[in-house]
Amino acid sequence: MRGLLAGLILLAVVAGGLDLALTRAAERRASEQASALLDAPATVDLRGWPVSLRLLLGAVPVVVVHAENVPTDSGVRVESLGLTLSDVRVRLADLEGGRLPTDARDGAFTAALDRRGVGQLLGGLVAADAIQLRDGVVGVEVAGVLVEAEVDVDQRGRLVLTLVNGPQELLPRIAVPLPMLPAGTTVQRVTVRDGLLLFEGVFDPARFAELLVA
Repeated sequence: MRGLLAGLILLAVVAGGLDLALTRAAERRASEQASALLDAPATVDLRGWPVSLRLLLGAVPVVVVHAENVPTDSGVRVESLGLTLSDVRVRLADLEGGRLPTDARDGAFTAALDRRGVGQLLGGLVAADAIQLRDGVVGVEVAGVLVEAEVDVDQRGRLVLTLVNGPQELLPRIAVPLPMLPAGTTVQRVTVRDGLLLFEGVFDPARFAELLVA
């Protein structure tokens, strides 16, 4: 009995090691493809043990892509981007052949802009060093006076800034297009936290390759 148990443990250890090695190799290849696609350093995490067997069978429960300092055609640079695809149809041969997964049940994303990105989003009208991102509001310092606005997103997918102090009678509300988030992507929530303007929403996995093309 002890010999059988030891053998099963050894088999599990060997299988786990092989799965980890194959998973890491697949993730490395996928990360290279994502980095080339996004023109930014990216990592891909394949989830759902045993990943190697799931790849052979053609489906992975969750694929997570994370990228930093992502450029866009609209000129807005995204500080960090996270993509999560669920129930993904992908085979090991697909990754080896340079094809990233696009056949998935659904996709969710998060995108973060720092002060520089917010300045670019506002069309360069405000210098990055005059922008503050704190306490749930976007602040802009004008002539020594701090003007603050709460953030939201409207039905047209635009960033809406509503002034909470400043010349509300002159400019109570500003709507800014989000050109770096094209059709196929829906922003559901906008928040300000930890010095970042954060966007959360869903996207069409079939349009992953054009996610950041304006």
